[in-house]
Amino acid sequence: MDLHKPKYLAVLGFSDYCSEHNKKVAEQVARIAALYGVGICMGNNTGTFHYALKEMKYVQGDSLVVLERENDFVSPYSKKVIVADSIDAKHQMVANTCMAAIVIGGALGTEHLIDCVLQQGKSVVVMKGCGSLVSKKSHPKLRVTEQVDEAFRSIFAA
Repeated sequence: MDLHKPKYLAVLGFSDYCSEHNKKVAEQVARIAALYGVGICMGNNTGTFHYALKEMKYVQGDSLVVLERENDFVSPYSKKVIVADSIDAKHQMVANTCMAAIVIGGALGTEHLIDCVLQQGKSVVVMKGCGSLVSKKSHPKLRVTEQVDEAFRSIFAA
């Protein structure tokens, strides 16, 4: 990896509803990413992403949000924003940019993005208990854990 290129961890999850549990996980992911010197990237800035972005800004870490052209809401917590022409392009940009991904819940869009990340041979860790529709049964290469620090150890050991 190019030492001058920023490193990002993709945060995947629900773009609308965010439970109190998922909010805490998203905040913890942002804090630990900043400690590792890694930014966070994502394909939305609402729901779960809002809390990760807000925490990352609080700890003065780096963030990158890739939005579709139709999305006219840019969070004040987003450090950098890139616009994509379509959902597929957005997912590819997030997959290309990240070094790995952590899943904090999510449905079909999350599953598509997981596929994009896995196709590039990158690690994906699903946080157990966050309501993700994705499982090891459907995606055998996924890692599943309940602890955020364990997720980071898994990613950096890969």
